[in-house]
Amino acid sequence: MKRILTITIIVFLVIGVVPLSVAGISEFQSTTGITNISTTSLGSKVKISLDPNCSKGEYPEWKNVTVYNIDAGRIIKIDITHPEGFQVSKVVTPNGWKVNYNILDRLITIEAEDSSVGISKGKHGTFSILFSKGPSEEGRYTFWVTVSNPTIGYSETQKLDECIDKTPPEVTITNPKDEQVIKGSFYVYVSAHDKGLYPCGIDRVELYIDGKFYDYMNYDPEKQLYYLRISSLDVSEKWYTMKAKAYDKAYPGGNSAWSNTVKFFWFAKTIIKVYNKLIYDVFGKKVAYGHVCSSVVVEGTTGFKPNSLVEIYFDNQKLGEVLTDKYGRFNTIIHVPECPRGKHVIRATDGTYSAEADFKVHPWMFGPNGEGYVGDTFTVEGKGFAANVEVFVYYRDVAKCKVHWDEWATEWWNETDYMKWNPVLDSVIVAKVKTNNKGSFKATFTIPESYGGLHPIYGKEKGSGIRSGYPPDESLWPNGLDQCVTFHVKTNIWVTPNTGVAEQYITIYGSGLPVPQGYSLTINDEYVYNNRQWSIVLDFGPHKYWIWEHNYILNNEVDMGWLTGTRFPIYYRDSCSCCNEVWNGTLCWADIDSNTHKGSPFLKVPNLINGEYIIKLYFFDEEALQDVYDYGDQETFTIMKDPLVIKVETGNLHFPDEIVTVIIKTNVDGRTEDVSQMTVKLFHESEFISTLDWSRIDVGLYYVSFKCPSESGTYFIIVSAAKQYESFTLYAEGTAGFTVSPTLNGLNAQIKEIKNGIVSINSTIGNLNFELDDLEMQIIDINSTLVAIKTHIGTLEANLTDIVEKIVAINGTTIQVDSKLGPLEINVNDIIKDIEVINGTINEVIIKTYLEDISGKIDSIDGEIATISTEIGTLKTNVGNIKGLTEDISGYGGMQKISVAFSMIAAFAAIIVVVIVLRRAYKK
Repeated sequence: MKRILTITIIVFLVIGVVPLSVAGISEFQSTTGITNISTTSLGSKVKISLDPNCSKGEYPEWKNVTVYNIDAGRIIKIDITHPEGFQVSKVVTPNGWKVNYNILDRLITIEAEDSSVGISKGKHGTFSILFSKGPSEEGRYTFWVTVSNPTIGYSETQKLDECIDKTPPEVTITNPKDEQVIKGSFYVYVSAHDKGLYPCGIDRVELYIDGKFYDYMNYDPEKQLYYLRISSLDVSEKWYTMKAKAYDKAYPGGNSAWSNTVKFFWFAKTIIKVYNKLIYDVFGKKVAYGHVCSSVVVEGTTGFKPNSLVEIYFDNQKLGEVLTDKYGRFNTIIHVPECPRGKHVIRATDGTYSAEADFKVHPWMFGPNGEGYVGDTFTVEGKGFAANVEVFVYYRDVAKCKVHWDEWATEWWNETDYMKWNPVLDSVIVAKVKTNNKGSFKATFTIPESYGGLHPIYGKEKGSGIRSGYPPDESLWPNGLDQCVTFHVKTNIWVTPNTGVAEQYITIYGSGLPVPQGYSLTINDEYVYNNRQWSIVLDFGPHKYWIWEHNYILNNEVDMGWLTGTRFPIYYRDSCSCCNEVWNGTLCWADIDSNTHKGSPFLKVPNLINGEYIIKLYFFDEEALQDVYDYGDQETFTIMKDPLVIKVETGNLHFPDEIVTVIIKTNVDGRTEDVSQMTVKLFHESEFISTLDWSRIDVGLYYVSFKCPSESGTYFIIVSAAKQYESFTLYAEGTAGFTVSPTLNGLNAQIKEIKNGIVSINSTIGNLNFELDDLEMQIIDINSTLVAIKTHIGTLEANLTDIVEKIVAINGTTIQVDSKLGPLEINVNDIIKDIEVINGTINEVIIKTYLEDISGKIDSIDGEIATISTEIGTLKTNVGNIKGLTEDISGYGGMQKISVAFSMIAAFAAIIVVVIVLRRAYKK
C-alpha cells in the first residue's frame, strides 16, 4: 500500500525552514482522534488548522498554522495566542509578512507589510512556529487564532486544540488464530485502537511475517478493522509467525505498539501422489497402476493440516487413516480392493482439505502355488477384469500335435518373478466363467493330461481379448507383462494289480512325465534346465534299472537294449516328434506299427521272496551319465506266498444274556490285511443260530458283539472271508467255540460298574458284560458297604456306593434312596454307621452313613427312642446309637415334660387375662 503525502508549498523568508510534517495515510483513513481543523461556526469565512495538533510533547517542535480564506476578503493580520508553558524560539512566515511577539501575553502577531501580500479569497497561507520548550504531560492545550483586516472591519477568532498523547495504541491480530493451519490465500484482520486520555488516533498498521516487514494494512471503516489479503507465501508447508505494529498520529513518529504474536502453518494447494510400491521398490519407477491387492503408496506432499487425521478412499470406499506430521505431510500404504479394471480415484481428506489422484487397475490371477497330479482339481481366482463379462481360463502347454521349437514363452507370477521356456506347446481352455460386478471370478477345473513341470494358467476376456497382466510400458516391460498362476504337475505311477506272485505280468501306468527331449527352462533368467535330455529308468525292489526288451525282462547291466537306446515297452525318446500322449507326459508303449498305447502290460514280477517291494520310476541323464530324481514316483507291490489266515478269539465260558465280544484278525503272508468280504455265523452244536454283524476296528482287525443265548451248551462261531486282488482271490475260514453256563456262582462275581444300562462284572474268568434289564437284579442283603444282589444267573456282590447314588428321604426307621436299580427302601441300621452330637450343642447331630453325612436335630426323646429331624425327613433310633449326649436319657425326657407343663399353665393364665379384660369392657 502506498503512503499518501500531503504537501503545502510555501515561500519561506528563512532558507532551510523545516517543511510541514508528512504522515503516511492508509487507503481507508481512520476517523478516530483529533481533527486538525479549528472549530468554526456555520458562517465562518475562514478555516484555520494547526499541524501537528497531536504530539508526544517532545521539543523543539515546529507547528504550522494554516489559514484558508473562504470568503473573508483579504486577510492581512493574524494573532496567535499560545497556551502557557510554551516557549517560542522562531517564527517563519511567507514573504511580505512581519512578526511581533508579546511574551507576557503569549501573543504572536503576524501582519502583512503590504495589503497586496495578504491572503486573498480562495487562497491560504501557512505560518511556522518553532517551540523550543513546552508542556510534556498528557492533556489538551488550546491555541487562539484571530484573523482580521482592519481596513474593512473584518475579524474572526477560532480555537485550535493540541493534544499531547504519550500512550501507545492497542493492537491485536484477530485472524488467523494462533496455531491455525491455513491453506492457500487468506485474510489477516487486525483490531487497532489508540488509548490514553487524549488519543491522537491510529495513523497506520504495519504487518510483519517472520520478523520482516510484509506490507501496510488497509482499513475497513464499517468493520473498524485493518485487513490484508495474502495470496501466497514463499515456502509451503511451513510454520510462520506474524505480528502487527500500530502507530498513532502523535508527532513526531507516533507512539507505536506490537500486537500479539500469531503462529500459523501455511501450505499451498493440496496434492497427493500415488504409485505402486512393489514396482518402485524394485525398479525405482513411480507408476500409478497395479492390480487388485497391489500395495499402493499414498503421499500427501502438501496442503494438508499438520497433526491431523487424514482418511484415504479408493473411489468411495474408505481404506484407512493416517496422521500428518507437523508440516501436514503423510505417507501411507493402501491395498487395492476388489474392483473392475480401469481408472479409479484415490482420495485423501482431512475433513477440510482434499486431494485426488488417478490409479489404473489391470486384470490379475490369484491362486496357491499349485502342485499335484493330472486329474486333480484346482481353483484359481481372477480379479480386476471388466465387470459382468465372460472370461476364458487357459492352461498352457498341452500337446496338440505341434511342438513350437522356434518360440520362447514368458509368463510372470508377479512384477518381479517370471519364467521362460522352450519348446512351447499349445494352450487349452479349462474353464469359462463370468465375472461379477467387481470384475472377479473363481474357477475350479481338472488338471488336463500334461507333462510334468510348471504350467501357467491365465484369464482372458472373451470380448476384448484383454488378459491378466499389464500392457506394454517402455521403461519397464516393453512387450507387456503376461501374468499367471502356475500348477506344478508331478509324476505319478501306478500298477495293476498291486499284489501278486513272482513272475506274474502286471501293467504299469504313468502320468506327469517331463517333456521327452530338448526342454529348457529359466526362472528370472537363471537356467533350471538347458536343453535337457531324459531317459526313463525303473527299479523293482532290489533290481536296479529293471527294463524290458521285446517283452522279456533283463537286468540292465547286461542288456544290449540299454546300450542301443531302445526302451521297450516304455515309449519315450526318439520315437515320435509330436505324439500327443508322449508330449503330454503319459507313459506309453508302442506296437510294431508305432501306435502308442497308454501304460505297459509287460512288467514281469521278479522272482523274489514274499514281501512288499518298491517300484521306483525316475530318470537317467544321458549327458551327465547319472540318475536324476527331480521327476519320478514310486509304487508298492506285494508278492505273496502264504494263504489268507483268519484268527477268531472269544472266551471259553459265557452266561445267558451276557454281551459277548468276538475279535477277528486277518493276515496275508504274516502281515495284517483287510479282507474284501466276510461272513460270521453262530452255531449251537450242530444247529445254525444266526448270522452276526461285524465291524472293522483297524487294518485286518474286526469285532462282533452279540447277546449270549440263554440255553446252556456248546456253541461255535465260523468266519468265512475272501481277499480280492485284481488278478485272483484268496479264501479262508476261522472258527472259535465257547460254553454257556447257567450260573455265576463260585466265580467270585462282583459288579464293577453300571453305566448306560450295561452291567460290568469282574469274575475269576475275566470281565463280563450284561444288559441291566436282563439280570433281573434284586438286593437281598446289605452288610456295611457290601450289597448282595440276586440275579437269574446267581448271586452277585457290589459296593454300596456302586449301587446307591443318593439318599432322597428318611421315614422313621427306613431310608429311601435312588440307585442304579431304581428307587429302594433300606433299613436305617443297614446304612447308618453312627450318630454323633455336635460339640458345643445339646441336640444337634451328624448322621454318618456309608454314603454321605446328614445334619439333624433331636426333637424329642421318648423312653429309649429318639426322634431326629433332618431336611429330608424324620429318623427314629435308639438313644444308645447317639454318641456324645451330655444328659441322661430320663433327665432329658423329664425336662421336656416339665417344659410342657409350664407351657400349659402359661397358656391358661393368658386365657384368664383375656376374659377379665373383655368382661370389664362389656360392663362399661
